[in-house]
Amino acid sequence: MTIYDASVIAESRKFIGTENYYKHTLCPIIYTDGVKWLAETLECYWLIDDMAIYSHNLRKSYDFLTITFTSTAYNQGVLVFEDGNNQVLLRKKYAFCDLRTPTESIKFYLTQDGGSNKQVLLLPSEY
Repeated sequence: MTIYDASVIAESRKFIGTENYYKHTLCPIIYTDGVKWLAETLECYWLIDDMAIYSHNLRKSYDFLTITFTSTAYNQGVLVFEDGNNQVLLRKKYAFCDLRTPTESIKFYLTQDGGSNKQVLLLPSEY
């Protein structure tokens, strides 16, 4: 199980923009240096997979999504997809997950990149 403290989230805020984009192997999205760093640091590539998969139908209707992962008691978690205006579109509950967020939720944005016409998963500081 990966348990981290607030310093990991604070360090992730140092990412402002990206130099590289990484193609997701399962879904037609790309993600940034910050997302890759967070997935490596927290050993949670499964979270990128789940965000890509569960957002599939939402990406057809929304150009911008906020995605938040929060762990709850007993190694459970919840992944929440919103429209950017605090309207919950989808909530995925995990009966068990190996990622603990003791102090903060992890937040991501999924948005349409105008130049490449691709969906990009990024950290809020990279927006």
